Order: sequence, then C-alpha cells, then structure tokens
Amino acid sequence: MTERVNHIADSLDLQVVEQLAGGYFGAFHIHTTAGACAVLKVLPAWPELALDKVQCAVGLVALLRERGYPAPRYLDVGVVDADVYTVQEFLSGSVPDRLTPTTASELVRLWRTHEGAAPPVADNQWGRALIARVQRGEELRSATNDPQVLAVLDRALEVAAAADPEVFRVGDIVHGDFHLGNLLVRDGGIAAVFDWEGARAGDSRADLLRMYAVAATWERADSEVVALLRKELDDTTPPDVRLPIGAEIAVEHLRYGLFARPSEMGWVLREARVLLSAAG
Repeated sequence: MTERVNHIADSLDLQVVEQLAGGYFGAFHIHTTAGACAVLKVLPAWPELALDKVQCAVGLVALLRERGYPAPRYLDVGVVDADVYTVQEFLSGSVPDRLTPTTASELVRLWRTHEGAAPPVADNQWGRALIARVQRGEELRSATNDPQVLAVLDRALEVAAAADPEVFRVGDIVHGDFHLGNLLVRDGGIAAVFDWEGARAGDSRADLLRMYAVAATWERADSEVVALLRKELDDTTPPDVRLPIGAEIAVEHLRYGLFARPSEMGWVLREARVLLSAAG
C-alpha cells in the first residue's frame, strides 16, 4: 500500500507526511504544493469503489455538509494507473478508543440527519441489491466446514429468502461503515465522520444496526452506550428491516473472517448472533 501511495503522491506532486489512524484502507497526511495539509486515500480495486461510485459518494457527502454535517470536504477524486484515489481536507482530532455516552448520543443525532438526505433509488434497487448480496453468501459453503459458520450462513440465507425489498427506505444516505473507528473527536465532541467513499443512497438504518452491533460485540462499550443505541434501534428499525440488514452484514463479515482475518472469526460469529436475532 505504501508504495502505491507514494507513487500516486509523486504523480500528483504531493508530499506524504505520515499515515493516519482510523479508517479501514489507510489514510495519509499529505502536504500540497501550496503547503496546505490534506489527506490522501488510495482505494482497493473493488467494483463498489470504482471511480463513478466514489464520485457519487462524494456528491452525497456534499449534501450532508450542506446540512452542517461534520464530514471532510473532498478536494479531488481521480485515477492514477487504475488506482482510484481521493484527496480531502485535513481535520484535526483523534480516533476514540471507545464510545462514551456523550459521543454516542451525538453520533445518533448525526445519524438521524442521514434520513431523507439523498435522491431516492428507483424501484428500491438498494433493498433488492442487499438481499442479493446475502444470497451470494451461498458460495461461502465451499470455503469452510465449520458448523458454527455454516449455521450463521444458513440463518442469513433463511432471512434473505423471507425478506421483502419494499420495506426499506430509499432516500437516505448510507455511510456503509458507521462506527467509532471512522470518527474524529476533539474537545469532547465529534469533529468529523470520515471514510465516506462507500456511501450510497438507501436505508440508513443499516448504519444504526452496524453501529449497535460493533458497540455490543467489538468495542465492548459500557452498558449505557449499548442501551442507548439499542433503544434507538428498537424505536426506528422493526424486525422485518433489521433482520435482512443484519444478514447482509453477517455475510459480509463471514467473508472477511474466512478470507482476510481468520483470527477474528470469534468476533464475527459473536456479532452475527446479535445481527440475526429478531430480539437483538
């Protein structure tokens, strides 16, 4: 990754200063030719992070910023030697180790502004695509004979078979990886939510469920934070919405555990049991 970043930075006449904390793909503090601080990200070559999709995501972030949302401003999006990159403004702050009740409350308030912020997807394309992603989990059977993994996969596919794509909202902005690892905090408040390259129009309750599941199973957040997020989930997200979204996240993370991080499969299974329970 560092070699790719340095190559792209040289191509754009940018100076790499250091790698920054947070974010899944890695972000790098850079200086522009004018001496300004910025952030460079080089994205993996995944279809969902193709240039046109990232450009769409950047447009959605601009809509949130118009509402006063603390998200970084994108300065450039482009391609160098088939690698998609973004350059965004540098914002000061630190990635928190865990959610506090105050930060969790502020994050929920920000999450509520995602609703209705995007142009709606026609014919509930988002819901249909979500169900299809769960169904593609069938291919994971050939990668494991672990009965716990197969039980989660069976449950996810059962949920997908019963799901109704018409129950999902279509005009929200969905971050896609909404949790504390993509936050900057400063002076006791949220300075920014970052890592928006995978953002799409759809049903933002997917972000709330992901945030709750991560807090309950990965962060080991305190009981007040988990209860706060759970109440918001219960108030906004009925089981017929929650379960298919949970199935999609569970299959995504099974894939991650099987092919990228087998050492984290224990957490993946623990999270999946939360995601695939109607009671949560």
